[in-house]
Amino acid sequence: MTARAVMFVLALVALLPLLRLLGGGLWEPWELHRAEAAREVADGDVPVWSVPEIEGEGERPPLATWVTAFGFWAGGSDVGNGKLAVAAFLLLCVLASLWVLRPLLDLARMLGAFAVFFSLPLVFFQGASAGGDGVAFGAYALAFAGLVRLLGVSSEARAAWRADLAIGGCAAALGLVLSYFALGAVLGVALPLGASAFASSLGGGLRRPEGSPEGNEAAWIRFGVRWVAVLGAVALLVWFVAAGVAHRPVEETERFTLALGGTKTLLPLDTFDFLLSRLAYVLFPWCAFVPLALAWALRSDGSEDAEGGGAACVVPPVALARHAAVHLFLGYAFVAYWHWRFHSSPMVFAFPLALLLSEYLAHALAEGRGLRFAGMVTAILVVLVLRDSFAFQKDFLQIIGFPKPGDMVTETPAFPVAMTVATAVFLLVVLFTHLVPAAEPGGDQGGVFGWYRQQCEAWREAARGLQRAPAQAWRAATATFAPWVAGALVWAVVVGTALVARYTNFSNWTVSHLGFQALVAVGALPFGVGLADVGWRAARRFVAGASGAVRGGLTLAGGVLVSLTVGLAVAPALDAQFSLEPAARAAAREGDLTGRLQLLQVEPAATRYYPSLAGGKLVTDIAAAAAWLGEAPPGQPRYLVFPSRNQVLNEVNQKFRDVRGGELLPVISDPEGRYLLGVSELAPGEENRSPLARVVLRERPTPRYPILEGNFDNKVRYLGYDLSSYPDGTVAALQNVTITHYWECLGKINGDYQVFVHVDGMGDRINGDHDPAEGLYPTRYWRPGDFIVDRQKLRIPFFARPSREPTAYQMYVGLFRGESRLPLSEGEGNDNRLYGGVIRVR
Repeated sequence: MTARAVMFVLALVALLPLLRLLGGGLWEPWELHRAEAAREVADGDVPVWSVPEIEGEGERPPLATWVTAFGFWAGGSDVGNGKLAVAAFLLLCVLASLWVLRPLLDLARMLGAFAVFFSLPLVFFQGASAGGDGVAFGAYALAFAGLVRLLGVSSEARAAWRADLAIGGCAAALGLVLSYFALGAVLGVALPLGASAFASSLGGGLRRPEGSPEGNEAAWIRFGVRWVAVLGAVALLVWFVAAGVAHRPVEETERFTLALGGTKTLLPLDTFDFLLSRLAYVLFPWCAFVPLALAWALRSDGSEDAEGGGAACVVPPVALARHAAVHLFLGYAFVAYWHWRFHSSPMVFAFPLALLLSEYLAHALAEGRGLRFAGMVTAILVVLVLRDSFAFQKDFLQIIGFPKPGDMVTETPAFPVAMTVATAVFLLVVLFTHLVPAAEPGGDQGGVFGWYRQQCEAWREAARGLQRAPAQAWRAATATFAPWVAGALVWAVVVGTALVARYTNFSNWTVSHLGFQALVAVGALPFGVGLADVGWRAARRFVAGASGAVRGGLTLAGGVLVSLTVGLAVAPALDAQFSLEPAARAAAREGDLTGRLQLLQVEPAATRYYPSLAGGKLVTDIAAAAAWLGEAPPGQPRYLVFPSRNQVLNEVNQKFRDVRGGELLPVISDPEGRYLLGVSELAPGEENRSPLARVVLRERPTPRYPILEGNFDNKVRYLGYDLSSYPDGTVAALQNVTITHYWECLGKINGDYQVFVHVDGMGDRINGDHDPAEGLYPTRYWRPGDFIVDRQKLRIPFFARPSREPTAYQMYVGLFRGESRLPLSEGEGNDNRLYGGVIRVR
C-alpha cells in the first residue's frame, strides 16, 4: 500500500511540468503557425478534412490540427484553449492505454509507466503545445496497447479471451485510425502493426496451435488474428518500399501525402553517432536506462549475472516487455530513416519506452541488483548528454522536439546549475540502486574504503603483539607502523610549511592561492576519507536493505526531479524567449490600451491569441513607431510592443532618445522576453526594465579603482573599474572574476569597437577581448553624455602566482576594431593601451 501511495504521488508530481506549460504563450514561429492553421479550421475558413498547410513546415498530418481546432471551437481562440485540447487528448489516450493493458500491469507499474512517460521533456513540452506532437504520442500509445492486448495476451478462459479480443480489437482499431491521421500510414499503421506482429512471432505466436479449432478455440482465433496482422504489415511495407523508397523526389516540391505521412525529400544521411546522440537527447534523462532495460527485456531466463553476482533477476513478463522492446527498436529505425527521407517525425515510441522502463524498475531491481557494468556505462552517457544538451538554450530544443529555433534572444546559459544539480542527484541514485547488491545475512556492508579499515585492524594486531611479546613482535610492528609514521611526518611538514609561508613573514616563500587550496585538500584528506567512508557505508546499508519497490521508487523519483527542473525552471525562461506572453501579460496589467498601443514587427496572427494586444495597431516602420511613442503627451502614456533583438532594441531606443532629449526608452515587461513592452513614461516608483538600463547610466558612476586620465581620441573616456575580488583586493588562480569597466562617451563613434584587456606579468599574457556592455549596446549607438557599464568575466589562469612585487601583474585597456586601435590621446600607457592599474594575485 505504501509503495502504491508513493507511486501515485510521483505520477501526480510528473504532471506538474505539463500543467505549468499550459499557462505559457504560443512559441514562435512554429507553435503560432500551427495554432493559426487550427484556428482557420475552427472558424470554417478551410475544410475540416483538408490536410493543413503549416507555414515554415509544409503540410502535416491533420489530427493535431483537428484537436487544437476543437479547443479553439469549444473555448475561443485564447492561447490556453488549443494547448489544453492537446494535453487533454494525450492524457485521455494514455489513461485509456493503461486501462487496456490492465491484465498485464498491476497498479504500481501503471503509475510508474505514467510517471516515466510524463517526465520525458519531449512529452510534456509537446503535450502542452498547440498543434504539438503530443497528439501523435497519445494515438500511438492507444494503438500499441490495443495490439498488445489483442496479440500478446494468452488468456484461456472463455470470458477472458473474448474480453481480450473485444477490448484489444476496439482499442487497436481506434488507435490505428487516430495514429493514421496523426502520423500517416507508415509510421501510424504499418509500424505499430508490424512491430506487434514481429514481437508475437518471436514468442512463437505464429506456430499452428495444437488440437482442433473446436477444442482450442481461443488459440486458433488468436493464431488467425496474428497472421492477419503479419500479412497486413507486410503488404503495407511492400507498398511503402514501392511508393516511398523506390520513388525519388523531383526537383519541384512534391505534395504531402497522408498515405506516407510526409512530403518526400532527400536530406544528407545522418551518421550513426548523430543518431545515437539524438536518441539520447529526446529521452533525457531516461536514456540512461534504455540499454539496461533492453538488455533485461531480451533475457530469456533468470540466470545469474556474470558480472554482478548475487541473486537472479526476476524473468521479465514476456508479452509486454518483448512488444515494448520491439516497438522501441523498430520505431527508432523508422524515425531515423524518416529524418533522412521525409520531414522530421515525432519519437512515436515514447509510450512503449515508458512501459519498458516501468517493468524494468519493478522487476530488475526486485532482487536488489541490476546490470551493474551497463549501469556505469549509461551513467557516463547521461553526463555526456548533459554536457552537450545544456550548454546553451538552443541546444535544449533538440530534447523537446521542436523544429528550427529561429533567432534566440541570448546565448547565455540560463539553467546549467539547476540542471546539473538535479542530474547529479539522479546519477547518484542510479549508481547506488544498480551497483549496491542486496544485503545478505552476515555479509560485509562496508564501503569502498575497506582497505583502510583493514590497515587499522593490522595496527591493532601489531600493538597487541608488542604488548604480549615485545622482543618477538617488534620487527613486524615496525613494518606495519613505519610507512604510516613516515606518511604522517610528510603530511605534517607539508601542511606546516604551507601555513608558515601563508600566514607569517618567517621566510621569503610564497604560496599561491591555488597551491594553498591544494595543500589544504591534502591536509584534510585523512579526515575526508573517514567522513566519506561513514557516509558511503550509511547509504550503502540503506540501499542494500531496501526492497525492489523502494529502489525502483528512488530511481523514478530521481528522474521526476530532473523533469521538474526542466518544466518548472527551464520552461519559463524558454517561454519568455519564444512567445509574446511576457509582453502581453505586462500589457494586461495596464488595462485597456485601445488607441494607445502599437505592435512593431509583430506577426498579425499573434494578436488573435492575446486579448490584451487585440486592440494594438500593427506597424513595421521603426522610426515612425519610436517617434509616435516619444511624442506622447505627459500623463497620457503610449505603449509599443517590439522585438527584443539587439538591432531593433537599439534602433527603437535611439529614435526615442532623439525625441526625448537623450532619455532611455522605458520598458515594463520581462527584459529576457522575445518581445518587450515599451512605454512613453513610467509610473511613479516604477523601474525601467529595459536591457539597456543596466548598461547605460545618465549619472556619473564612482568606480572602486578610478583612472584620472584615460581619453581615447576625444570620443571615449575610461573612468575606472570595479573588481570582484577578495576583501583585500586580490584574486586567485583559476578564479572567475568580474571586471566592471566604466566608460564615458565624449563624441560620436563611427563603427563598432571591441574592448581589449591585457594583463601582463609573470607568464603568458591574460587576454580579455569582449564586446562592450555585454554586447547589448554597440559603440555606434553611444551618445555624448552616456556612462556605459561594461561587465566582463575573466578567468585567472592556473599559472598566475603571487609575488612580493606589487606591480607583478599590470592591466591595460583599450578599444579596437579589426587591426586598428582607437588612439589614446590622454593617459598613461603605450601602444594605444591605457594603464589601468595592477592586479594582485594571492
